[in-house]
Amino acid sequence: RIPGRGTVDVKIPEGTADGATLRLSGLGEPGDEGAPSGSLYLEVHVLAHADYRREGDDLHVEVPITVPEAVLGGKVTFAGPTG
Repeated sequence: RIPGRGTVDVKIPEGTADGATLRLSGLGEPGDEGAPSGSLYLEVHVLAHADYRREGDDLHVEVPITVPEAVLGGKVTFAGPTG
């Protein structure tokens, strides 16, 4: 076995938590004596967003509103996570 580098395209499922481990079957090192390749394990680290914070499967954002909007109701527009 020779250590090396390679490139693998991976689709990370939406909602994957920080620290989650993805198993990529057949992309690990070859087995002994001609056995099939093992699995490659990928640990996911999610970068923090400037405006949103994640709590479990929920996204939270703080949006400033005025007192009349809070008391009387109103419409507030803000950018969603995808723009």
